[in-house]
Amino acid sequence: GDCQIWSMTGFSSQTHLIRRTNFIAHKRYGLKCLFSPDMTLLATTSADGTAKIWRTSDFACQYELKHDKLQNWVWDCAFTSDSVFLITVCSDGKARLWSTETGNVAKEYIGHQKPVTCLAFDDRTFR
Repeated sequence: GDCQIWSMTGFSSQTHLIRRTNFIAHKRYGLKCLFSPDMTLLATTSADGTAKIWRTSDFACQYELKHDKLQNWVWDCAFTSDSVFLITVCSDGKARLWSTETGNVAKEYIGHQKPVTCLAFDDRTFR
C-alpha cells in the first residue's frame, strides 16, 4: 500500500529521479496510481476494496471510495478528460463513476459476470 511520488529531471541527457514524497495509501496491495489530467488529483486503487483520491498539493486523502464488499479488489481507474469524474472497476464485475468533487457514485455500470480488471473509454460519449 505504499505510494511514492518522484520527479524526473534531465530529460535530454542524464535522467535523475528525486523523491518528492512517500505515504501509506492503502492497507493492502496498491494496484494502480494515476494523476488526473489537470494534475490536481492522484487516484490509487487497491486490494483493500477501496480507491482513494488524493490532492496533489499536499497528498492528503480527499476521498476514500468504498466499494460494496471490501474483499473486492479495485483493479483499475481512469479520470475523465476534465478531471470531474473517476471511473473504477472492481472484482465484483461493476464499473463505478465517482464525482471527484463529492466522492459519491454518480453512476454504476453492471453487466459483467466476472471481475473487471482493466478499462479504457472515450469520455465524449461516456456519461
